[in-house]
Order: sequence, then C-alpha cells, then structure tokens
Amino acid sequence: MDTISFLSSMVTAIADGKKTVTRRPLKTQPPDSYYYHGVTGEEVWFYSSPRGHSNIGDYFTLKSSYGKVGNSLLVNEPWLPYKTADGAGIYFEDGISVLHPEALKLCNGNGNGSLATKWRSPSSLPNWASRFKIEITSIEVERLHDITDEDIRKEGIYLDYLCPQTEILTQKLSRKELFVQFWNLCYQTDFPWESNPWVWKLNFELK
Repeated sequence: MDTISFLSSMVTAIADGKKTVTRRPLKTQPPDSYYYHGVTGEEVWFYSSPRGHSNIGDYFTLKSSYGKVGNSLLVNEPWLPYKTADGAGIYFEDGISVLHPEALKLCNGNGNGSLATKWRSPSSLPNWASRFKIEITSIEVERLHDITDEDIRKEGIYLDYLCPQTEILTQKLSRKELFVQFWNLCYQTDFPWESNPWVWKLNFELK
C-alpha cells in the first residue's frame, strides 16, 4: 500500500467514527536517560530523576504542536485541484469532489476537464477545502511500542478500508503488523517503529 492510499483510508475511518485516536512522534525526543512525568496543558515533561525523587534534577519539556484539550483541528488529506466547464474544485482520493471558487487559483492554467496526475501533500490542503474537523478530547505521551490491541483498532486499522489493496490482504498480516507497516510508511526515515519513539497520543471526536 502506498502512503496516499493509507492516508485516505485513515480519513475514511475518521468519517465513519472508527478512528478516534492518532499518534504523532515528538519532533524532538528526550534524552534516553530521562523519565516521563506527564502532560501539563500543552507541554510534556521529562526529568532526569524518577517521579517522586527528592531531588527531581534536570528537566526536558516539549510543547505540543496540536494545542490542548478542546482544540479543534482540520483533517488534512491528499488532494488535487481541477476545473471543468462547471467550475473549479478539489478532488479527493475516495472519488469525492467539491466545487469551490478558490480552487481556480490552484489549477495552474490547466484547461477544462484537466486533472493533475500527482497527488498534493495533505499538509498543503487549503483550510477552506478541509471536509472534516476533529476536537481533541485528551492528550497523552507514551512509547510507541506501548500501543495496545484496542488502541490499534481505535487507530482505524480495519481491513474493510483496504479491500482494493490486495497486496496487503494477501500477506495476511495481523492488525498490529498492519499498523507497523502503516507507521513506517509515514515515519520510516526519522522515527521508524524499531526505534520505539516517544509519541503524542491524541484522542479525538469528529465535530
């Protein structure tokens, strides 16, 4: 499965209420010798001494890129601009298209009926084109390998979203093996599964 298809399947899972949690690596990982102490507001705290130690020692903090509990986030997904005789719009990997006058500025002079062949990055999706919004209900931090079977299910790993991806289905992977493969599609370069990075665990609900 390629990254575009995976990301699109996760958007479908969010829309169907089957994906209610997501993990994102801490952009800067704490020193190996530091202990996790918790999340306060928008920050995660690590100390050089275990929790409850009389001399807590040096600390490491990192601010969440996702804000705090109650914040709303737009869901980004792969997209393409297009224009036809009826107007310009945004086309999504699941086949849904949405007309919007602002899309005309993104078509780079393509003629009527044209559609670019290369998907654009989810992070570049204009805010006005986002189809879904989520609200953060809790923020935690944990090691990636601490993920449970139940949380893997809450991550939206369902085979019914992968039916077109026969190469995945024929491998007969377990749900956890699928999650590992999907994680590495997105983070293999800097935060591969094998490195067991610290991750933000964001629980959310669709608004």
